[in-house]
Amino acid sequence: MADLQDQSAVMAKLAGPLATVVDKHEDVILGKLGGGAATLANDDKVRELAKFCYPALPFPARMLLKEDAFVDLVLKHREPVFRELAKRAAA
Repeated sequence: MADLQDQSAVMAKLAGPLATVVDKHEDVILGKLGGGAATLANDDKVRELAKFCYPALPFPARMLLKEDAFVDLVLKHREPVFRELAKRAAA
């Protein structure tokens, strides 16, 4: 249970920087989300999106969390991260 709380705390800290990255690269991410919400069910696609977003995070965020841990975190919390973009991709 503590592990889930720790992950939620990390996601809360990354929410702002990640939202900035998603907004800045919206067109590219929307292209990768071509299948909309269905894409979010595909681990490989979500992993690809997370690996695309990681280098664009601010340096302190990348120091807090290495790429593999970030990708795992995004896989576990994919809905809140990409929900709005998936809706736009499906439209």
